[in-house]
Amino acid sequence: MFELSLQNRVFFWIIFMSLIGFHLATLGRVPAIPASDDGAYAAAAFQFWHTGHPGIPGFKNVLDLQHDVFVFGRTAAALQGIFIGFFGVSLFKGLLPSFLGGIWLLGATYALGRALWDKILAIVATLILGLSGIFFIATHSARPDLLLACYWITALYLVSSVEPGKWSVRFLWAGLLMGFSGDVHLNGFLLAPIPLLFWFFYRRENLRRRILGGTTYLIAVGVGVVFWFVIHYWPNPEAFLQQIKFFGGQTHGIRIVNLGFLGAFHEEIQRHLAWFWEARFHRHL
Repeated sequence: MFELSLQNRVFFWIIFMSLIGFHLATLGRVPAIPASDDGAYAAAAFQFWHTGHPGIPGFKNVLDLQHDVFVFGRTAAALQGIFIGFFGVSLFKGLLPSFLGGIWLLGATYALGRALWDKILAIVATLILGLSGIFFIATHSARPDLLLACYWITALYLVSSVEPGKWSVRFLWAGLLMGFSGDVHLNGFLLAPIPLLFWFFYRRENLRRRILGGTTYLIAVGVGVVFWFVIHYWPNPEAFLQQIKFFGGQTHGIRIVNLGFLGAFHEEIQRHLAWFWEARFHRHL
């Protein structure tokens, strides 16, 4: 285990605070208007604080999307809209939750690095993330993607930091985070098994410990899944299915159906690489 000298600690904190100051100073300025999705999520979050329903007013009366967008999570809307809901509308306030989520993500990354390796590598991982272009984009966006990343990395830390050979309440907290992550974004349900699978490979536990930890985790995930169905599906199943068919199937498409698993996987990777390097490369310079 390496120890940081006082000089290196001071140097690290200077870099870290300069990084935070840079992100805060550019919030709402670069880029001025992030993307159309940001406006939709921000509008839904603002409406949620005033009516309890995360709808998009601009959609008028299309399938009740102006009242409730069923794929938009209540927890995401609550966290994203807290500043504009209480303090008024502005671009800065609409993006501030993502900036604060970025600080959370950096902290969770550092904690995960400490749990897996040591303090030096945790600092390096945190700085690499904080200085990356994709982190800048995420902290300057009103989309819930960064909040979902916070849930996921925190859950990974919780299972990774469980003392070998022992059960811990951290399995419960990790499972609840990933169960409720689906109410941040539906992709949370796709990510939910990963922390548990990671723990299975990371820790060589006996069968009893694996069953105990895994069962605790899965029950907690199930609580979040039930919550999602209670909030989104069961109040109006017909309207929910209509929205999914229109909002997901026709406007976004279902790639795994059209292209198959391998084709969808390739296209998804390529989409992010093309978007990151071709559309945003000049900003990273």
